[in-house]
Amino acid sequence: MRSHGKKTLAGEVGIWIISGETTTDEKVPGIDPETLTGPVSTYRVSEIGRYLFSPKPVRVFKPLVGCEIYLKQPRLSRVLEKIFRFFPRTIRPRLKGSGIEPEKRYTSRKKKQTHLQDPNLEHHFKQIEDLLRPYDAVFKRLSNLDPERVSDVMGICEDSDGKRTTLTLQGSIEGKITYLIENLSKDVGIILNTAQISDGLFEMSGFDFKEYDPRKSFRVFKLNQSGTLKCGIENSDGGIDGWIENTKLIDYLQLLEQSVRSNHKFRASFHQCINGDAAPLKIFFNPQFEIEYSTFKPPETFKQVFKAYPMEITSKNVVMNSLRKFQLGISFSYMLKSSGEAEKLCTNISVMHDIRALDPIKDIIPQVYAEIDKRTCVSEAGRFYLLDAIKGFPNEK
Repeated sequence: MRSHGKKTLAGEVGIWIISGETTTDEKVPGIDPETLTGPVSTYRVSEIGRYLFSPKPVRVFKPLVGCEIYLKQPRLSRVLEKIFRFFPRTIRPRLKGSGIEPEKRYTSRKKKQTHLQDPNLEHHFKQIEDLLRPYDAVFKRLSNLDPERVSDVMGICEDSDGKRTTLTLQGSIEGKITYLIENLSKDVGIILNTAQISDGLFEMSGFDFKEYDPRKSFRVFKLNQSGTLKCGIENSDGGIDGWIENTKLIDYLQLLEQSVRSNHKFRASFHQCINGDAAPLKIFFNPQFEIEYSTFKPPETFKQVFKAYPMEITSKNVVMNSLRKFQLGISFSYMLKSSGEAEKLCTNISVMHDIRALDPIKDIIPQVYAEIDKRTCVSEAGRFYLLDAIKGFPNEK
């Protein structure tokens, strides 16, 4: 793995995620050595790796684009519903209006996606936006709501890729309505449990790339305590932020490290975020990634291999058939910023390939297998190499 704290050519900041595994005999904070089975493994992670690994909550900002309004049931319906609870389910009447669906409203005013160099002009447009807010249909609906008739209200936020999530609000009904009115179409703070929002999917907008310092590193411990394999990451006080039993996170970080090192397009997108030219969105590890390659359209890696080792079309077909299995996609999505222009959603993908898929050609085309084997990185995640690098924009032809 790449050693941390390096500077690349042309004065670029060194991007790294995680170091290789080492073992230690030193005492782990908060762990009784008598409860340990086997050695303790340690890793060094960068600030990026720490963000991805940490079990702590993450604060992100997303535009508030709408709301869900839950109206109370009419008083008579509520009374009858309580009475009918004593009836057997098979003969219990179904009241009209029971289980009322929430009223969903979305603003027609989209958050501005352009960036202006002139701060005075930027402020001018913001004033216009604020003046137009009272004319929005959602704004009017919320302003006319009777809190006495409302059981709850929730916000609806939207990602840059169009995915919507509900925002649970705290406080009184009046306070919730006021919050929605004041923040409609604005970016609002959301607390996520961790950066990992589902298996293999990480929210990156909570990490400040502009403050990234490649010289900083943090230890990660992996150990077996009383039969339970778990990992913990140290904090600035020398303690452990928290223990997690998902050791798969280390595999993800190792694969991301390999992607950053081997895919220059992927690495360049991180630099764009550091330089403020892009805003990070998501990182996704997709083990079900499948791209059909052909002899006439091979991945970039095998274009180079076929050029170095000319072979018959039948042999090329055997190689292409072996590429169908064990693909893993690592995608990094981000918004490209451009002064005075609309932001562009962009995605960089590293198509990683497990060399086990090439076992069928190991004996019949050994020179090709040996060439790929030289490009393979061995880690706890497996033996992977960069098969292809893809960069694109949505709806791009």
